[in-house]
Amino acid sequence: ADISLGIVVSPATHLAGIIDFYKELQQTGKLRQPNSVKKLADDGTYELEVFPRTAKEKFLYPSTKMAIRVKSGKNDDPPVIVHNPMDKPAGITAILAAGNTGSSHELFKSLFIENRVVVHKAHPINVDSNEIWEKILAPLYACKAVSSCDANDGPDLCKDKRVTAIWFTGSALSAQTIEKTAAAPLTA
Repeated sequence: ADISLGIVVSPATHLAGIIDFYKELQQTGKLRQPNSVKKLADDGTYELEVFPRTAKEKFLYPSTKMAIRVKSGKNDDPPVIVHNPMDKPAGITAILAAGNTGSSHELFKSLFIENRVVVHKAHPINVDSNEIWEKILAPLYACKAVSSCDANDGPDLCKDKRVTAIWFTGSALSAQTIEKTAAAPLTA
């Protein structure tokens, strides 16, 4: 029961942010941009203020500000801040999950931000997480946006040439092993 709660509760905020992103896109026809963009260095480093955005956030978190730092692309121009997910090429993310909340964040990011379907492979000690996802995300499983595989299918999944990105949790040794045989790059 503990794993069920951990998988569902933590990504709720992440999913709410994705919903807000798409609602704003639908209502305004524009992609969400940062509150401010400030150049920090001549090497093209910029600071983007990204929180708080809404009146509700400003009310609930009056003394909180969040920013991310990015490097610009070409000619020291300000970086492209937000990409439309629908403009990204479709793909497949293989999630080699340990059953932690990070895999749920990657699942939603892959589906709704990266424009990729997901194959979820649970860790052998957390095979129940596949059943949890199948219940929670039944409509996405029904339309084949998400699927699961056996906990022992990791090596075959990594070698599958249709996979365009691999996400996993594990050690540096695991990462090196995956990289040696994988047909796709590791995203984490």
